[in-house]
Amino acid sequence: MAFTTDINRCRAESSVARLLCLRPTRVPDSVGAYGATPRHRPRGLWRILLARTAAVTRWVALRVPRAAAPRTRPSLAERIAARKRPLFPCIHPRIPGGDLVSRRVYAERSAKALSCLLEQRPDLVYYCQPGVAYPDGTLVVDYDLCHLQQADLRNYRCAELQDIAGPCDDLVMNLPRYVPMPQILLDICAASRVLSPAGRLTLIMPVKSGHKRVLAMLRQSFASVAQLSRRPPVFDCSAPRPRWATAPLQHIEHYDPVAKRTLKFLTRPGLFSPKRIDRGTRLLLANAVIPRGCTVLDVGCGYGAIGIVAAARGAQVDMIDCDSRAVALADKNLQENGLPGRTHLASSLRGIRRKAFDVVLTNPPTHGGNDLVLSLFHDMVRVCSSRGHVWAVVGKRLSLERDLRGLAAVAVVAENSTHEVLRLTRR
Repeated sequence: MAFTTDINRCRAESSVARLLCLRPTRVPDSVGAYGATPRHRPRGLWRILLARTAAVTRWVALRVPRAAAPRTRPSLAERIAARKRPLFPCIHPRIPGGDLVSRRVYAERSAKALSCLLEQRPDLVYYCQPGVAYPDGTLVVDYDLCHLQQADLRNYRCAELQDIAGPCDDLVMNLPRYVPMPQILLDICAASRVLSPAGRLTLIMPVKSGHKRVLAMLRQSFASVAQLSRRPPVFDCSAPRPRWATAPLQHIEHYDPVAKRTLKFLTRPGLFSPKRIDRGTRLLLANAVIPRGCTVLDVGCGYGAIGIVAAARGAQVDMIDCDSRAVALADKNLQENGLPGRTHLASSLRGIRRKAFDVVLTNPPTHGGNDLVLSLFHDMVRVCSSRGHVWAVVGKRLSLERDLRGLAAVAVVAENSTHEVLRLTRR
């Protein structure tokens, strides 16, 4: 009787194996009781079949619906209802697909969440996101002038949140990607000071951006912090406790063999190459010809490394950038080194007349895309004099030399393993 039962069990397991798309296995002529002696235990592929069968059995058992446990934690809708705000139709506690959802989907959900918050007409929005319609009565603040001008706003200010005089009752902070933690801490402390005692902060974060660390910062600056959504992370903060924080400035030095002096620079996280002058900029400064007394324009100056070296070599320097933080640091670095020069906050060169400068120097923002870089080079060639040159350092992988030949005469002056220095001359 036991032998017949074992034969039927093996035939049933072979049927399950065929369903799992495994190779068919012949049922042995004699099968003893499983586990009776080591000699009768299944071996090889037969043991794999039994393991697969057990796995299928467990999977079927897990698929059986069970009674849901009583909820002790309030749902997202209940938390938002207690906040006296409507439920965001675009924010869900769980997105189908989990971590397989692309960053583009999360960006779209963040934009929809921002649009829902803007329908309530907040007093202030920090970090502008192009492509979103902002109400006329809302002040939009961002330290990047390009973002503000791309959004076509009427009421905006290019500055940091700590430069805004409060108080305000409703603040929405839409953090972009790749914002360093020191900058986030500075913004959260500034929000606790800008808000009134009864004010409220709503913080929208990009996914996978250290939201646990940000949550710890929020709990230090606000007495009440609630997480409204996980994907994207949305935090609701009230009862601010004012805190003060300053930008973590760093000091770096650079020796220029042409000027024969050591120059000092103040930098901060969030700007390009804050810990040292990068290889591309050093290659540009080592090969660019800057005559004494000429007029120089530093495009995308950052904290002013290229323009200040040119000023140390005796040139009349103007530096331009679209980041208000960079322009402020470039002005400080000019004063720190005791050099003359002017700084300008602008997003393009359209306001500069033709042939206004003898030399144009740049380490262009190639991360903005090929169209932006080519438009920037077109304006740089336009403002450069007929006898002058445009000196630029770019990555070798970009292959910009071929695209720039339609604008001016291009020559590769120097190169290393990662960068090359281009000299453009007007035809």
